[in-house]
Amino acid sequence: PKHHLPTKDKMEGNLEQHKQLAFSIVQYLNEYKTNNQSVAEGLEVAVQCISDAFGVNVSHADQQQKYSISPLNLLSVFGLGLSRKEQLSAKTATTTTAPSPQAPATSSVTLTPDLEKKFTAYCKLLQEKGYFEGAPVDSAEYNVRLENAKSKFAAKFQKDAAQQSQPQQPQPQQPQQLNTSTMSAEERIKKAEEFKTQGNQKLSASQHQEAIELYTQAIELDGNNAIYYANRAAALSHLGQHQKAIDDTNVAVKINPGYGKAYSRRGLAYFSLGNYDDAIINYKKALEIEPGNVTMKQSLELAEKKLKDKNNRPTGAGGAPDLSSILNNPMFQNLAQNMGAAGGAGGAGGAGGAPDLSTLLNNPALMSMAQNMMTQPGFSDMLNNPAMMNMAQSFMQNPEALNGLLSGMFGAGGAGAGTGAGAGAGAGAGADASAGANQDRI
Repeated sequence: PKHHLPTKDKMEGNLEQHKQLAFSIVQYLNEYKTNNQSVAEGLEVAVQCISDAFGVNVSHADQQQKYSISPLNLLSVFGLGLSRKEQLSAKTATTTTAPSPQAPATSSVTLTPDLEKKFTAYCKLLQEKGYFEGAPVDSAEYNVRLENAKSKFAAKFQKDAAQQSQPQQPQPQQPQQLNTSTMSAEERIKKAEEFKTQGNQKLSASQHQEAIELYTQAIELDGNNAIYYANRAAALSHLGQHQKAIDDTNVAVKINPGYGKAYSRRGLAYFSLGNYDDAIINYKKALEIEPGNVTMKQSLELAEKKLKDKNNRPTGAGGAPDLSSILNNPMFQNLAQNMGAAGGAGGAGGAGGAPDLSTLLNNPALMSMAQNMMTQPGFSDMLNNPAMMNMAQSFMQNPEALNGLLSGMFGAGGAGAGTGAGAGAGAGAGADASAGANQDRI
């Protein structure tokens, strides 16, 4: 069900207090987004909904002066409330354990949510009739009277309470069948907005697949609304479907080149794919449209930092991984020496003295050492380096080149045609020599 901001009449003059609370909530969500980029887009939707519903804007100086609770914040106020709750709980525990001849047999009566509402109204009526007169709130006498009233109330509505306590089985949601052929243009747009609103609620509740389905229904009714595509992109990014998110934001910016969030969400998708250059381009474009958006500024700064870190990583010529640092790594040299020794013990040396790969892959000690090496910092980045990936593909297409590389790494191994201990010893000695040569050359 939709939740609407209460009217001034219903809140009896407390509208400003409600707006102050909403202002603090938006401030808290903005601060939380800063350190939690994975949920930033979902929280941004929530911030937008709350800001629009209550008419607050944390960027406006006049609202900051009017609604800000600085130097406190929402978390500190919440902490004070929890402390007060603990104090009241301790006080209640003390009073209820004190002997009282008027105390009922049971200290608490459980009511269903529906009966709790009715009991609250009933207590107001008792208050008006003087039932609690002379008994301050939270006093022992007040609690005794309250428990007596609750017990009598529960007994009176026992049958109703029993029915209400039965668990209700959720009804399966039936897919909405729309006959769009008979809908007018206004009806289609109105229905599309309903789907978008429901999609926003699902996105805020982290129900991303349901949000995608609702945004899709909105797009089917009104395919010229950039917001629908951009919001669906946000949900897709949460599910890791970043390329689909880019496709949606491409459509969004084509429909409305002035929609900043479309660029921001495309920047997030590129960022998640590790394409920091395009992420920076899109975040800058978004900030041109919304220069005061704090979230976009923070996202741009993070993307620029990631790109700087990426560019500062050591690489070899032409962007290839720095093989010299790899070969100089003591763990790698130890691995190479043991691989050479395993080749000597395993039999056939192979062309040029290269070790028998099947023997190496079945050696538990070497496999354990290789796995340890793969956990070292930077190893995954090396494997994801495009130049390294191209090199691996080349070796798979040309096994002779791979054998040549292995022979160079593990030594000549004698003539390379022999088998058994002789050929293997050559390979093992070659590994020591190869490691030493690499050390001198680098």
